[in-house]
Amino acid sequence: MIFCVILNGYYRLNARRWFDMPMSGNIWPVHFPPYQDEAFTSWFSRLSLYHFQVPSTFFKYNIPYRVDSWKQDLDVVCPDVILTEISRKCSQQKSSLYKHTFHCWRDRFDPYDGSSTALPRWITPTFIRRKTTHHHGWRMCIMCMRHKPYLKLFSRFHFTLACVEHRVVLIDKCSYCNYPVSSHKIFEPLFRDGVSDGLAFCHYCGHDFRLDKPAIASEAEIDLTSFCTQTVVKGHCEIGINSLQYSHLFFEGFRLVCKALLRPRLRELLDARIPEFDPSVFYQYHQHEIEFLSIEDARRILVLGKWLLEEWPSRFLDISTDLKLCYSDWILPRDIFPYWFGSVTNKHLRRGRIIMK
Repeated sequence: MIFCVILNGYYRLNARRWFDMPMSGNIWPVHFPPYQDEAFTSWFSRLSLYHFQVPSTFFKYNIPYRVDSWKQDLDVVCPDVILTEISRKCSQQKSSLYKHTFHCWRDRFDPYDGSSTALPRWITPTFIRRKTTHHHGWRMCIMCMRHKPYLKLFSRFHFTLACVEHRVVLIDKCSYCNYPVSSHKIFEPLFRDGVSDGLAFCHYCGHDFRLDKPAIASEAEIDLTSFCTQTVVKGHCEIGINSLQYSHLFFEGFRLVCKALLRPRLRELLDARIPEFDPSVFYQYHQHEIEFLSIEDARRILVLGKWLLEEWPSRFLDISTDLKLCYSDWILPRDIFPYWFGSVTNKHLRRGRIIMK
């Protein structure tokens, strides 16, 4: 027993030096499958922790000919050559790792530009690239992190506002330093101790997210998260009465409604439904997409957008008529809209002057 403790201590002191060299052999010394709902980048970061390496360094030593790929988003764009090499070295099937990326889900929420390296619609960024107020990190549930410290793939969806299992609101930044949650970056001192739960700590200040007190989610936020998640899984949903739509067509219309709510023209509607809404949000996000909203602003905008689409199209038309909203308040010239949303808006709402705000 004493010999094992001494050997373990010697191994930890020299692990950084041992694993700072390129690994030989076909299979990594530590390899394990990802959790059922875990994201690919989260699993790879946890794998690098067990090898006492930063994820970028671990990626560089094992796949040196594609060293720039880790700077991108492997959940969105993961080349086949990288997936094949990683699956071989961790003794996993490539098809099983493929399910932990957005490749097999993309046509259900954003069928456009599938080969682009840009973020798809409804996907939040993995980490902040520069200090701005418009970018926010990955979302996580504090209660889930206390059970198993990993990041879920579906928590990157912008409509995932709450944890349905624990009924708490997700977080997207550290409560101490306000830095976003990241799957690419891990707090450096954790590598000396070989901590396997590094994703539960802030990559900038080292604060443990599991020590925070979670906020209780409302029923509307839980219903929205559950409805949108099931829509992606099933590939279709019901809008209103006897209106069955494909999932990507629903998310197109839902996104147009949420983007329109960020324009100052619809401020009266927001003031009526959300009295405590901050008007600076109109000028903070009007040039950006809804995927860059913080979790606090997304909770208000998306819940209101889902409320407008309920009982389609009666509630939507009644609100638009009362506020004297026109066609161009919801759809701009360059917007791509589905037929179920554009036909009702074009037929029942008047034409007005286009206000590009």
